[in-house]
Amino acid sequence: MIPPSVVDVTAMPQEQLNHAMCSIDDLYAALSTSNEGLTVADCIHRLQEDGLNELYKPPRPTLAQLFLAQMGTLMIIVLMFAAVADLLVTITGKHRNDGLHYCTFVAIVLIIEVNAGIAA
Repeated sequence: MIPPSVVDVTAMPQEQLNHAMCSIDDLYAALSTSNEGLTVADCIHRLQEDGLNELYKPPRPTLAQLFLAQMGTLMIIVLMFAAVADLLVTITGKHRNDGLHYCTFVAIVLIIEVNAGIAA
């Protein structure tokens, strides 16, 4: 390890500065500050130059995006296959003209929609 006194931090770009290897005086010089902190003028200048000290906040997903994201979950996919299978069995069966036999398909589809709507 290089002793802190050997490292010339004033010649280093700030992005490459390893703060752990510097002496406190070199660190103050590299960051343009002192033991007393920043002056009001320095604070205003840094605020104008760098902006607020806050993390980037990604935009919140819309309700449609949340709804569609729910449609990709494993349980919803299983329910969709169950609904399609039930529909195929009903269509190919002898009760295809009886509307009451489509209730299971309709119930599964409603459960999928309500679940995705609540989760969104």
